[in-house]
Amino acid sequence: MSKLWPFPPLRLRHKLAISLSIAALLPVLVASWVAVSVVFRSLSTNIMDDAAGQLEVGLNLMLRNVERLGQEAVQVSNSPGLAEAIGRGPEAIRQVLGREASLLPVSLVQVADENGALVVHQVIGNARDRFSGLGVGEGDPVLAAGLAYERRLTLAPVGDELVVRASAPIVDESYTLKGAVVLSLPLDSQFADVLKGALGTDVLVFAGDRVSKGQPGPAMSTFLDPMGARVEGLKVPLAVAARVARGKTGFTNTEIIGHQYTIAHAPLYDIEGVVVGMFAVAVDRAPLVDARRAATRSLALGAAGAFVFAIGLAGLLSRRITRPIARLHQGAIAVARGDLRHHFDVEEGDEIGDLASAFSNMTAALEENQVRLAARMREIVALHEAGRAVSAVIDLDEVLKKIVDQVARVLSARVCAIWLADGDGSLRLGAVRAKESDMRTTVRGMIGVQMASSLERVARRVVGSGQSLRIDHTGPTERGDEKTGSNGSLIAVPLESKGALSGVIVTARPAEAKNFSEADNSLLATFADQAAAAIANARLYQEVRNFNEELEAKVRLRTAELIGANKELERAIAEVQETQAQLVLSERLAGLGQLVAGVAHEINSPA
Repeated sequence: MSKLWPFPPLRLRHKLAISLSIAALLPVLVASWVAVSVVFRSLSTNIMDDAAGQLEVGLNLMLRNVERLGQEAVQVSNSPGLAEAIGRGPEAIRQVLGREASLLPVSLVQVADENGALVVHQVIGNARDRFSGLGVGEGDPVLAAGLAYERRLTLAPVGDELVVRASAPIVDESYTLKGAVVLSLPLDSQFADVLKGALGTDVLVFAGDRVSKGQPGPAMSTFLDPMGARVEGLKVPLAVAARVARGKTGFTNTEIIGHQYTIAHAPLYDIEGVVVGMFAVAVDRAPLVDARRAATRSLALGAAGAFVFAIGLAGLLSRRITRPIARLHQGAIAVARGDLRHHFDVEEGDEIGDLASAFSNMTAALEENQVRLAARMREIVALHEAGRAVSAVIDLDEVLKKIVDQVARVLSARVCAIWLADGDGSLRLGAVRAKESDMRTTVRGMIGVQMASSLERVARRVVGSGQSLRIDHTGPTERGDEKTGSNGSLIAVPLESKGALSGVIVTARPAEAKNFSEADNSLLATFADQAAAAIANARLYQEVRNFNEELEAKVRLRTAELIGANKELERAIAEVQETQAQLVLSERLAGLGQLVAGVAHEINSPA
């Protein structure tokens, strides 16, 4: 199975869903495809019929414009004074044409005398560039027909353009031939625009000597690009051109400036019956494209609906078998991911239900054990952090501040205060930690002392009993008042070190907060032992420090006394030394006196 089917094995509900989906989708897809194909063929046929109808109407409109040009040629030839003006010269002819210009269409007017010499070449309108190079020459068949008293209307290719030429003879009142007039009008893009305005569809005109050979040149069309410029270089497929060259109508589907069109082509003949051009109309295939998109969308929606129906039917049929198993499987995955509160929603009464009940009992027991373990871990971590923080300082005031800070943080208390018991049984406030009602701003100074003073009665009660005290939401007679924010649950625990009561720690929550639990009481009692030891150590350190300071003071005093005695001794020694020096000097002076007396005696008593 693994070699033939490289994908994971299909489950029962998947197999059932696939089977029903195929059974539901296959008939719908086949029927929809047949219906859409029929509709598309019908729409394509309608568009081709529409294109053929538009082509016929366009040809009739073009024929009407061509006939009108022939009528205008006759009207020009019959203009009053034209026959006489030919004899007077070109300027007189232009004056006659100028009077008739308002009644003439935009065209090229050429007037020849009775000898066939062209004497006037004038453009009616302001589009001179449009008629450049389109005039007839002397000896042209159209001009010759006019000089032969014949009115002629024909199409003539001039390069890649097709030109309508109409000629008529000019005679005087006695029907004497005075000349001929030829009107020329190109079937260019401007002419195509006129036809488009009447038809409401785009028009193309192909011309040139190559049309009869099935190789027409670029078309004169009414197509404009998004910038408003004329689209040039449009060509017809060679197969269609060859068909039109044989005098038949040809159809083609093509894309022009981002739109799909069905183009119908028809041949244009000159007066001799030779194919000299090609006329085409383009019908927008947007309705067909939109219909195809709508059909595709409907087919997709139908397939999606059938697929949804098959999936729903598969789920309905397989519910009694696969759904309980799937739920049990999902529950097992959820439990494996740690969601021990997942509920196994499986109907009881069978083996799957019994298995689900066993899973539920197992997860409930596991969740209970996990909750107890998590609570115990939180207590251990809190005790460890609090003990480490308290043990990090040895100054008594700092120890007391650390104690209330840690207790307030761990127990989320609004007020936490610690009282120290003196030897005479009195209590004094050691430290307090209090917060505003928003439980974010810490208050200090007398405000915190006032908030803690309401808890002093609870502290004295614990000192008297020597037991911990936990109070829920009772009355204000057992705890503080609402102004201090200590009117909720509170815990008071004695601080004992080596069997002696050293103080009381009291913590309180506001009335809207959750009550302290027995676990909180046990946690605070455990921490109180560490706090009492820390306080005892801090007190011992303070006593040692005080003893050292007292000893240092005594040493300094004794040192000062010794220094004074030394100074007195030095003075006495100095006095003795001075006395000795005076005695030696006295003895020396006495000996000298005796010597002097002896000498004097010897002098006074010579022998």
